[in-house]
Amino acid sequence: MKFLFLFGGGKWDEDALPLKDAYTTKLARTENVEERLITGKGKTPTELRDGESTAMLITIKPSDFLIIFDERGKKLSSERFADLLSRAEQDGKRIVIAVGGAYGMNDALRERAQQVVAFSDMIFPHDLARIMAMEQVYRGLGIRKGSPYHHAG
Repeated sequence: MKFLFLFGGGKWDEDALPLKDAYTTKLARTENVEERLITGKGKTPTELRDGESTAMLITIKPSDFLIIFDERGKKLSSERFADLLSRAEQDGKRIVIAVGGAYGMNDALRERAQQVVAFSDMIFPHDLARIMAMEQVYRGLGIRKGSPYHHAG
């Protein structure tokens, strides 16, 4: 499968890079993985959020299957998330995983998504949310392949 990770909020924090690199390496063993950092321009939180969201929308192709991680999304189990990845793969589409920056995403981007997913009712720093998104993709692929990585029962 082809994955494009779109991450708002600009550059990675130095402390987060080792985990990002670890999941990028794990995913790249079997998948085509690309990551892009998106930085919005503006002076206010709304301008920054809308700038990042617009930049993401420009990057996403009409044929892409877009999954957004956002606190207003639907809570899914890892198994259900794996089913979502399977559905996207059956359609033969590139899967775009998007995580917003500090100010989230605008409605236009959320409306474009095939699925908006929430990690929980809590809000996380964007670097942690990025890593969690990568980990859930890795876990979801492992569930689909019967990997021992996911051993919840």
